[in-house]
Amino acid sequence: MASSGSAARGQVFPDLTPRLFLTCAPPDHALPIEAPPAAAPPAPPVPRLSICRTSALLAIVPVASFALACAEPTASPRAVSQVNVFPSPLSLATGATQQLTAIVLAAPADTLTDRAVTWESNATAVATVSGPGLVTAVAVGSAVISATAGGVSGNTTVTVSHPVVSISIAPAAAVFTVRASSTLTAAALDAGGDTLLGVVLVWSSSRPEVASVTSAGLVFGHRADTVTIRATYGAVTAGAAITVQPRALIVKGLYVQFERRGWASGYWPGDALVMWDSTDAVVGSTVGAEVGAQLAAMAAMGVNTIAYELRSADATFDPAGSVYPTCNVPPVLGARWPQPLPVEMGGLVKLFDAAHARGISVLLRLTNNHMEEEPRTNAETWLGAIFDAVGTHPALALVLFEGTPKTVDSDGNGSNDACGVTAEPPLWLGPQATPARYVRAAITFARGRGIPATKLSAQAIVGNHQLLSEPPAGPSATDGHLWDPVRVLKTIFDDLAVADSERTYAISFYEHARCSVTGGVPCTDVPPDAWADSTLRRLFTVIGPTSRSRVIAVEMGNLNPVSPGWTTEQALQSLVTRMRARGVEGGALWRWTLYENGESSDPTLSTPVKNRGPGFSFTGVKTLLEALYLAP
Repeated sequence: MASSGSAARGQVFPDLTPRLFLTCAPPDHALPIEAPPAAAPPAPPVPRLSICRTSALLAIVPVASFALACAEPTASPRAVSQVNVFPSPLSLATGATQQLTAIVLAAPADTLTDRAVTWESNATAVATVSGPGLVTAVAVGSAVISATAGGVSGNTTVTVSHPVVSISIAPAAAVFTVRASSTLTAAALDAGGDTLLGVVLVWSSSRPEVASVTSAGLVFGHRADTVTIRATYGAVTAGAAITVQPRALIVKGLYVQFERRGWASGYWPGDALVMWDSTDAVVGSTVGAEVGAQLAAMAAMGVNTIAYELRSADATFDPAGSVYPTCNVPPVLGARWPQPLPVEMGGLVKLFDAAHARGISVLLRLTNNHMEEEPRTNAETWLGAIFDAVGTHPALALVLFEGTPKTVDSDGNGSNDACGVTAEPPLWLGPQATPARYVRAAITFARGRGIPATKLSAQAIVGNHQLLSEPPAGPSATDGHLWDPVRVLKTIFDDLAVADSERTYAISFYEHARCSVTGGVPCTDVPPDAWADSTLRRLFTVIGPTSRSRVIAVEMGNLNPVSPGWTTEQALQSLVTRMRARGVEGGALWRWTLYENGESSDPTLSTPVKNRGPGFSFTGVKTLLEALYLAP
């Protein structure tokens, strides 16, 4: 059978017999048949045609036969056996309204959703009811509200009491910490002070950005400040004074590379592990003892957490191999890829032991520059060795899966031409790009090794105007644009079905003016302190305004002291103030000391806590750090 699209005007249809129909087009879709050319004998009148469609064929029938040919079989409607009205009974104060619901049933108790319902009040002076079932309390008394469908009725009794003259709200004042909640209760009272039942109060917040409230009176604090939460009925209202307090710092951290005091550089992260038990003539003790002394100095300042990085290191150092395509990672920077050395893992355990002995936890950054390798046999070998060493260690606070594909397409033309940057993972490439797939697989692997989800994350860079704008990008990016890294991290947690309360959002949070990083995207500048607060507000909007997830700044500090003239002390004070006000647990300040003496002449680097040198000499950052970290 030809489709309607192939029927030509003037075509003769030899067979107009109706076919099996499922659905039919109405007669206004009939196709007229043109008369034959004038030279042809007169043709009998041709009937207008209608099209009936089935899943298997298309039939064309005379319009006169349309109703019969296309008619659907019909069944007798089921009879209504019962109508139930909810809520029942109902108490309202004068002036109150309540939406009623009618459930129409057919035997045996099957719900009918296609029956019209009519509503009626037997005492409209007491309570009226509208067509949709909305009851309005008019005066003190009682009324029966009926709902009728198919000749069957159901009803509810409405008792109308005295009007609301006041509202009692409890507690009248409350104090709780940001990112926490408190429940308020409220009651409508009549002139005699008696509670009126069935009165629906409306909850509202005078400053929703400080604290929001649900229809049940549950208040959630978003930012440290004061706010009034109100319960209202008509023109009657009552308020509770709410104080949302800043959160105490939980993570009081430093980003750490231990210094080889008295030497121009070192100790590098992997180097310290290998040399742990060796006596170093430069410092006059074993490396382990020197590291312990520096940990003790940090603990005396109130530091309770350090961020420590291990990179996937090559077996040998190739001085010329830090460029594409070699992309060499010297062995002193981490643990051997793909199989860490026993001496490296032994030193890692001893570092964790030394930190734990001084009350310090570890944020362990595992920076892998082989993210693209699939199957992930090598990654699982590397990660598995580290988990075997410290996966259950009491000092382990968080594991960060970071790094980069070994080589990258730096100019967006679809081919690799540069070494990846071993730093925060480029989650800005989107949820289906190589870095996000690696992080997803690494978290899955770690959970399978018994590490709880709360200790597994990846750093998401925050406050980068270019990334937040999500501009177009090359073929490596999901859907052809850059992404907000926090949004990608949330997608990873969603995909892995990690419960909200078990998530840890790790962020890289460096203060700067909004337009310090634009990548050519148009920008209206905002100063560092205000931009830091906007950054956290956006973060919690993305992960959920009432999320119970942890947020930790694994790296935090000053992006560039020169521009816009923002000192490290100013950045630290602002970061701690803003994080406490928004409910971030804290973070690790970049950094304990410089990597090498030559960095001291670079004005674009933030000020460290410790001056390099054989003694324990400190910068002004230490004084502020102590004030913030030792505070109750």
